[in-house]
Amino acid sequence: MKISASKASATVANPPDGVRAFLLYGPDRGMAAAHARALSDQIVPDGADAPFNHVRLEPENLRAEKSLLADELAATTLMGGRRVVVCKGFGEREREAIKTAIEVTQGGENRLIVQAGELSKDSKLRKLFETHDDCLAIPCYGDEGRELSQVIRQTLSAAGMEADRDGLAALTAALGADRSVSLQELEKLIVYKGAPGVVSAADVAAIIAEAAPLAIDTYLYALTDGKISVADKTLQRLLEDGQQPIRIHNALSQHLSRFVTVLSQGRDVAGAVQTLRPPVFWKVKERFIAQAGRMHTSRLIEAIKSTQHAGVDLRMSALPPDLILSRLTLRLCHLFR
Repeated sequence: MKISASKASATVANPPDGVRAFLLYGPDRGMAAAHARALSDQIVPDGADAPFNHVRLEPENLRAEKSLLADELAATTLMGGRRVVVCKGFGEREREAIKTAIEVTQGGENRLIVQAGELSKDSKLRKLFETHDDCLAIPCYGDEGRELSQVIRQTLSAAGMEADRDGLAALTAALGADRSVSLQELEKLIVYKGAPGVVSAADVAAIIAEAAPLAIDTYLYALTDGKISVADKTLQRLLEDGQQPIRIHNALSQHLSRFVTVLSQGRDVAGAVQTLRPPVFWKVKERFIAQAGRMHTSRLIEAIKSTQHAGVDLRMSALPPDLILSRLTLRLCHLFR
């Protein structure tokens, strides 16, 4: 069975009856890890109190013994009860071992969770889980829109806090590429506030700034200036430093949408920029105003369409993410020159 990314969290919280194997795939490894923990805790509720009911495997564990996964999934414990086998970092190379384990344990009580990372829509491993009634493929993409806002609200609410409108806008702009990073940054914010109350955009700027380093702004503004060399070099540095491609893409989408908001308000560009929430970072504010003042609406619309197509490719295409972003960067720089 397969589900949409928008239904992933709800499905993990209440998985369908009869599902024996779960595939967690996609670029957000933090979300995959969180979903794996949530599913594992439901399968074996007493968690650490039943260590023999939890088995964790990595690809190298299968090199010496190909049948290990099937053996572990079929095994019973002295104390009885259901077992959960969690496979981290498994992919196409381990597909046959996964397929065999699922087939030979048909009807068993134990459960399998596979964390596979990014997989293309043509992935045979994805199809294995999507075409079996007792298997479930769960996409793990960066939190966006309503889901990201829900994660933020729930995390802050648990600490007796809530974000005001500008604070929530600033958080959604800074977070979302990786669930574990988002939760870490929210924890830093909670510690910074120290007591229940309202989180403002100023609080976010003081703490969450590290989650969206200035290097991303360097890339974004070089791109909308049409400076191909600077934009491409900064993009490569971001990727080498470990920035998630989907996060860079999200930042670019938000950057372009802010120009749309400003241009839609008429000729008073500087006045329109003042209304943006979260506010434009003061270090790049004058550059943003200058770029908005000379930007053609038709080219901006074309840039947004290209960016949307690249977003689909990042999620669905088998092409390397860095190649997709490099092509998009070249395309947009030519538009904005």
